[in-house]
Amino acid sequence: MEKPNDKPTVNQREREREREREIETKKEKERKVFIPPTILEVEDYFFENGYIREYGRKAFSYYSDGDWTDGKGNKVLNWKQKMRYWFKDENKIKPLQPQKITYSNPII
Repeated sequence: MEKPNDKPTVNQREREREREREIETKKEKERKVFIPPTILEVEDYFFENGYIREYGRKAFSYYSDGDWTDGKGNKVLNWKQKMRYWFKDENKIKPLQPQKITYSNPII
């Protein structure tokens, strides 16, 4: 009489690994719940990175109006990453430069 093999077969191990991967993937998706930022958070993020707050408002409106999906229709998972698209040189805060004052008539 032959004794049944207690070791799992290759197919059984592969199926078990696949089930474990599916469970892990499901857990990761559940962990990544997106919470949209407030307009103030976006404005502050722009300002802290040297960009004009107004463009932060524009970026916020763009994504907020689109229900926080990107241009391809994908849900936003990381809003700060999406805001970097709006970080362009023309949106940077310009440093104030001293103005040269000239007088047409000298003051005595």
